[in-house]
Amino acid sequence: MDKSEKLSGIGGWLLFFIITLAFITPIGILYYVSSDYYIIDGQFDSGLALISIGFGVWAIIVGIALWRKNPKAVVWAKEFLLSYLIFSIVSIIVGAILGGYSSDPELLAEDSVSLIRAIGYFAIWFSYLNVSKRVKNT
Repeated sequence: MDKSEKLSGIGGWLLFFIITLAFITPIGILYYVSSDYYIIDGQFDSGLALISIGFGVWAIIVGIALWRKNPKAVVWAKEFLLSYLIFSIVSIIVGAILGGYSSDPELLAEDSVSLIRAIGYFAIWFSYLNVSKRVKNT
């Protein structure tokens, strides 16, 4: 039995990815929704918050699908990652337009970090899903 045959089932980085989807991502989204992150021009943006909560629910669903080894789970995970990246970019651009970074450089810095985090999360996990022997064998 070679090493690639041993790499199957839920474990290693795949398990960590499932944990990030099912727990860490939704908790992070709830943190942002409960903070003042979605306050634009002094008003809470409930639409943006609801979309974010939707992504949290979607992350949980994808995490469960991966855990249960649903045949389409990897495709769903890639769709989630791409959609979340696009949403992050669009919401930051909208925030820049509506929030006016020229008056608050701290907002620009905070959103820049969020954008870098979203791009990094996408790049790491999308690449992992494409090249992992464990994902392919499972």
